[in-house]
Amino acid sequence: MGTHRRMRRKLMIHVIKLLRKAEGENAELKEKMQKMEGENVDLKTSIVENEEEIHSLMNLVQKLSGEAQQLSMQNEQAIKKSEDLMNLLTLSRQQEWNLQLIVWMSVRDGVTFSVR
Repeated sequence: MGTHRRMRRKLMIHVIKLLRKAEGENAELKEKMQKMEGENVDLKTSIVENEEEIHSLMNLVQKLSGEAQQLSMQNEQAIKKSEDLMNLLTLSRQQEWNLQLIVWMSVRDGVTFSVR
């Protein structure tokens, strides 16, 4: 009967050691889980901040796109106006040359002009 008690006592000691080991591991896992939960909160906060920044950047892109479109239209209008001015300048030069040609031909032919 003494052997039976010793075996039982050894078994109880072994079970107690296993329970203590499991308790330590459980505490360690609990600590790791709390740390991970903290990291999870940090990540969720970062995600929210990133989403807000993305939204802000999208608004900025939309605004800049509108401004670029407006500048493009103004540029097209400026180009058209420049082309119109060049055409007027060309016409003006042609008229000046035509007038000089008329005067030169008249002088050559002996025609006189009177200004009233």
